[in-house]
Amino acid sequence: MIGIILAGGRGTRLYPSTRLISKHLLPIAGKPMIYYSITTLLYLGCTEIIILCTPKDKQLYDRIFTTVRELNVKLSFVEQDKPSGIPDAILQTKSLRRDREAIVILGDNIFVGNDFRQMDLLKRDNNFAIITKKVNNPEEFGVMIDGPNGRSFEEKPSEFKSSNAVLGLYKIPKDIDEKILQQSFSDRNELEIMDTIFQYNKEGRLSVNSLGRATYWCDAGSYDRINEANEFITVLEKNSLGLVGCPEEAALNSKLITEEEFEAMVLKMPGCSYRTSLKKLLLDRQK
Repeated sequence: MIGIILAGGRGTRLYPSTRLISKHLLPIAGKPMIYYSITTLLYLGCTEIIILCTPKDKQLYDRIFTTVRELNVKLSFVEQDKPSGIPDAILQTKSLRRDREAIVILGDNIFVGNDFRQMDLLKRDNNFAIITKKVNNPEEFGVMIDGPNGRSFEEKPSEFKSSNAVLGLYKIPKDIDEKILQQSFSDRNELEIMDTIFQYNKEGRLSVNSLGRATYWCDAGSYDRINEANEFITVLEKNSLGLVGCPEEAALNSKLITEEEFEAMVLKMPGCSYRTSLKKLLLDRQK
């Protein structure tokens, strides 16, 4: 399975930090934000990952992802000059996808828990799959509305219509490019993912999966959300073995690498808390 991480955009809500660095490389609990997206994709069975980023961030990603290439994962980049919506970003990966299904995740979306791994994202080959979660601030997200005439979708409604936020993790079918090319640009001059979802729902080809309260999700696009995720994950890691958002651990658990390969990676790391945590994990597995 191919995984696609959408890590373009200007990160204006995180200005001025994003003058210097991509928001997807800002640290959360001691790890670059994008590590969490990579980890999610590995647990969902992706062995090929495409990262869409801005041209100015490409060199930074090249440096940080030498490790990911050691996880027996094929890694490719697509440069995006101007963000024009999620469907447009998906369209730009067409030559690398080659009409194959893929899992798409927004680079600032963080998932912690097992619920999403057990969903039917991959069970219906011909469907577009989404994940929803009830939130108390639906005006900040695209939402799914259950009405008397069936489902409808709206991007960031100004008035309350539903608490079911559509999260930034999708499974796209083989004909996604054909659907996107039928769309028109919105008033925001973007192609809207809600319009893409609507097309598949109209055809009866939409799979909806709901996350319960047991799985933590965060759209880390603002300082408040980054601080929230940082505090939650730091406490979680302090009280349990292993790390959240660790590609090396995910690759080991997914059997992409052996314990021997995992140990070799850990031993090459400089002395730091990340290395210490992974050494403890390794020692526990070897008992």
